[in-house]
Amino acid sequence: MVAEYLSRREKEIESRVRLECAAELTKERELLVQEQQKNTDLRLSNEKLTIALHRLAEALGRANKCYMALRCWKDWEAFTRCEKIASLQDTLEQEYVDRQRAAAVVARWREVAAAARERKRAENSAREALLREEELKGEIEALKEALRKESEARRTVEDKSKADLVKSVAALNREAILSLKGEDGEEDAAAIEEILSSHSPVSRKSSTMLEQSQGASGRLDSRGSLRGSRAVEGASSPPFCPVHGVDEEGNFYHKCYNPNACAYGPSSTRQREFEPFVVEAQHASRTVSAGVPSYRASRPPPATTGKSSTPLHKHGWK
Repeated sequence: MVAEYLSRREKEIESRVRLECAAELTKERELLVQEQQKNTDLRLSNEKLTIALHRLAEALGRANKCYMALRCWKDWEAFTRCEKIASLQDTLEQEYVDRQRAAAVVARWREVAAAARERKRAENSAREALLREEELKGEIEALKEALRKESEARRTVEDKSKADLVKSVAALNREAILSLKGEDGEEDAAAIEEILSSHSPVSRKSSTMLEQSQGASGRLDSRGSLRGSRAVEGASSPPFCPVHGVDEEGNFYHKCYNPNACAYGPSSTRQREFEPFVVEAQHASRTVSAGVPSYRASRPPPATTGKSSTPLHKHGWK
């Protein structure tokens, strides 16, 4: 009984142990399945992560490639831009250097051309100056020759005029002296007529002035004479100094250094303070052919200014 009990108990315990072992085995199996499931899930997740990592790495690689490509593109663009700028700068610098060299060459050429023009101008000026100098020398020589001839002609005319003037004054003085003495001098009258009718400028001037003075006055005194000095003062030509010169046209001019101090000066307002002597035309006493009057000299009236009259010889009268 005991054996049965023990066998039964042993069977029960064995069945219980088997059940417990089966339960434990089932539990272990479940745990193993779970662990396997977990391992599977973990492996799957690891695979997924690996795939994701691979994909991410591939994406990052592609992105890096794009970035590097973009960076390379940007770098290439910057490089090409810098190259273009550098090339443009080199071109501009070369053009500037070329322009500077061209400007230097042109400036040098202009300096050389200006120097050549200046040298040519100086040569032309020197040549023209030499030609002008030769021309002026020729003109000077011609003018000197003309001046010498004119001086000789004027000197000849002056000498002849002085000689004629001396002859005329001498004849007039002689006639005046003869008239004062009351002597008849037909020969003197003929000589005076010959002197006055000569072709010298002084004689023509003297005869012209006497005729003008005679025609301007037109009045005779009681003896049929006129005052020669007053007639000369009333004539259109002023009185003249006999010791001064005569030009080529027969006009008197002053040769002295102080013509204003001369009694026969050019001043028309200044009255002469003296008269050499008074010459009267005496128509009643004698008759001279060719319309030449005779003359009779007399002393002038005393001066009203209180000054003594100047002697005749101081004014060139002989």
